[in-house]
Amino acid sequence: MSWLRIPLAIVGGYLIGSISTAYWVARWGAGIDIREHGDGNAGTVNVSKVLGLKAGLVVAVVDLSKGLVAYAVARWMGLNLWVAYAAGFAAIVGHIAPFYLGFRGGQGAATATGLLLYSLGQCLWRGWLPLGDLAFLAWVVAVFGWISLKGEVIACAVLPLLAAELILRLPANPVTRVAALLALFLLGVSLTNLFHRKVLVLRREVREGIKWGRFGLRPAAMAFPAAEQWLGSRTGVGLVTAVTLAALAGDALRLARRSVASAAWSRIRVILKDKEAHRFSSISLFLLACTITLVVFPLPIAWLALLYLIFGDMCGKFFGLQYGRHPFFHKTVEGTLACFAACTIVSFWVAPAVGVPFAVAVAGAFGATAAEALPLGVDDNLSMSLVSGATMYGLLYL
Repeated sequence: MSWLRIPLAIVGGYLIGSISTAYWVARWGAGIDIREHGDGNAGTVNVSKVLGLKAGLVVAVVDLSKGLVAYAVARWMGLNLWVAYAAGFAAIVGHIAPFYLGFRGGQGAATATGLLLYSLGQCLWRGWLPLGDLAFLAWVVAVFGWISLKGEVIACAVLPLLAAELILRLPANPVTRVAALLALFLLGVSLTNLFHRKVLVLRREVREGIKWGRFGLRPAAMAFPAAEQWLGSRTGVGLVTAVTLAALAGDALRLARRSVASAAWSRIRVILKDKEAHRFSSISLFLLACTITLVVFPLPIAWLALLYLIFGDMCGKFFGLQYGRHPFFHKTVEGTLACFAACTIVSFWVAPAVGVPFAVAVAGAFGATAAEALPLGVDDNLSMSLVSGATMYGLLYL
């Protein structure tokens, strides 16, 4: 009966996926259980590390194709796209949990990647995915690949962008929706490897150079332009001005009176840097930049300038401290490139939404990066948004 084809396709997909190539290549080629060696994962990377590149290539080719084979078999059986993709997902489950190995297999990344590449190929062939957008994603891969030399870091940078592209910009259909799910699944695998498998080990410079509390609070500054956007200019400017004046007043009081400064420093040194003991903090300068930016520039430009200040500076600082190899003035080439990449990602997504031409937004991104990297004698928390905002304003209105 025709309805039996659906469970048969899904069970067949699971069985295809449960062929643990890594396990059998290691067992037949070296007489070992690959799950007891290396990082314990029955996958391509671990086989390559333990048994060499040739064995890893064999595993990669087979594992990449398993989901596609399950998909193709379901289509050959006359089933629709949703069921065919369900068979492909069943192959991923089989790869992760093969029944004859105690349900302990690989992570499913290679099988999911094969299905994702096929789906992206379908999007390109049908004209849904613009080549310019694909080129931009490839540029992000290249930049973060050179900076970090870590596949998981590359994945964490590009996969959220790819998923957003598939969900927000491409037509809604089984191909794009499944591709988005696959991208998010691979993002989850990459995050697991970064933190639980300790692929990412923070350098001492990162642990000592970043105050994580204030670092994590920087995106909260998006509330200022959002308040102006949805509640009016008076509310937005009033909110950022009030917060800024409170921060400046606290710094001024701390610096003006030694007794107050000593007591205050003992309480707030956890969020301030040692060099800020005798000067206005970067927090106050950051808030001052937010205020000036919102007062001086039109809201579309202010949105971009503040997002450059928030995310460009965050990426520049983290990647510079974690992966910096080439000094560049008082920064590193890696950190500067990460800052520019973050700003251009903001340009790619936000500029069309706020009505700023992409070329103008990229020029602003370049201005923000220059202010962050060059020794201008001004704290970059103050200069980034002002330089980028002035650059964009000049190109648009002067």
